[in-house]
Amino acid sequence: MSVVTVVYYAPGTGQISSVMTVQEEMIEANCPDGLSWFIPTGWPRPDENYIIVGIDGPEVFTRPDMPITHSALTMT
Repeated sequence: MSVVTVVYYAPGTGQISSVMTVQEEMIEANCPDGLSWFIPTGWPRPDENYIIVGIDGPEVFTRPDMPITHSALTMT
């Protein structure tokens, strides 16, 4: 039995639901309904990464910074 890191994600949005270490035989059994999975290189962070499925399969990308600005008036 080998243990692998697996990413479960929403195929439509690329949002990562969870990243966990499981026995290879249990990958499908642990996959929540409606989600897809793949075995990444590394350990993606759901708050910093998302998944895009390209020609070569799923890939981990860094979430872009949101172009939000603020002023002193908005911080009251």
